[in-house]
Amino acid sequence: MRLDHVCPRDGEIVIRDEDAAPIETTWGFCLIGCFTGRFPGGKAVQKVTKPWGVKVKILPYSKGWTIFRFHSEDDRDKVFNGGPYMIYGKTLMLKYIPTNGVLDADHFLDIPLWVKVYDVPLRY
Repeated sequence: MRLDHVCPRDGEIVIRDEDAAPIETTWGFCLIGCFTGRFPGGKAVQKVTKPWGVKVKILPYSKGWTIFRFHSEDDRDKVFNGGPYMIYGKTLMLKYIPTNGVLDADHFLDIPLWVKVYDVPLRY
């Protein structure tokens, strides 16, 4: 990362969107994860990642959130689309890291929903 000296203008430093690198350039291919209910612990996180079948680096983040860093975009997308993932009755909710890099609880207000529908007529 190249560092430059920036003179504040009226006591403010303005960072334009074009000054920031894409999140993948800095962090790589990542997902942010959060379990429903209480955090089940680091060993549970490792256990839930084993069946994924891809190399993943587990980075504890904050307040039960975990960042999962993958070696490739394909590995990340495979895991993201392969859910749901559960351990000890808790669901691991996964999201792409937002492009602005700001993580907060609102990021998990919209979650993917998996539904199994039985005996659907073939025409549907």
